[in-house]
Amino acid sequence: MHSQGSFEALFAGAARAELEARLRAYIEPRRWFRSKARTVVAMRLDHVIPLPVEGKEVALTVVAVEFQEGPGEAYVLPLTWVRGDAGEHLVHTRPHLVVGAVTVEGEERPRWLIDALGERHALEGLFALVARGAVVEADGCVLRFRLVGGLDPTPVEPRPIESEQSNTSIVYGDACILKVVRKLEDGAAPDLEMGEFLTRAGYASTPRLLAAIELVRSGGEPGTVGVAHAFVPN
Repeated sequence: MHSQGSFEALFAGAARAELEARLRAYIEPRRWFRSKARTVVAMRLDHVIPLPVEGKEVALTVVAVEFQEGPGEAYVLPLTWVRGDAGEHLVHTRPHLVVGAVTVEGEERPRWLIDALGERHALEGLFALVARGAVVEADGCVLRFRLVGGLDPTPVEPRPIESEQSNTSIVYGDACILKVVRKLEDGAAPDLEMGEFLTRAGYASTPRLLAAIELVRSGGEPGTVGVAHAFVPN
């Protein structure tokens, strides 16, 4: 992949086409890609939403998947990039996070485009957005970080759950566990719908729902991107 010098340039023009081709090679083997038995015709970037993360370039992308037969699907993939040594270390230690190398004009060594849910600074920024109930509008969408049961905004250490699952979970200290829903659907996910009902009813025998991340696309119901529950050590 190639960039003329900025993170945003990856999502425009010829670079975007290169990235879409690379995303197909990256996404199909992931455990959270649900339709491995179906024949993929194409993958394209439907939406690119830059996130206001201090000191880090991060974008939430929605990747549309077209199949030879049947309805398409959409997947959530937050992206960021890291420089030389850090990226090369990930290639050897956590290759499931690495989308690919990016040649950047004016730089001798490539940068590495990665799944932002494995990068500490990006995860810290995501927690801050959730804790303050931020709203981000971009690319015809509204990304809403909605507080439900309240969340202490004090920064905490993120710890991604390393085993690949059908979704991706991050534990933030002892404050909460955030599950990012990979397969995007219109409407509230069951975790959100049931969790919010029980939390607002005062039910104490399940973890409280603290916050939700919702994506509103044109003409659709808000889709669940993430749910944050109180963390219960077990």
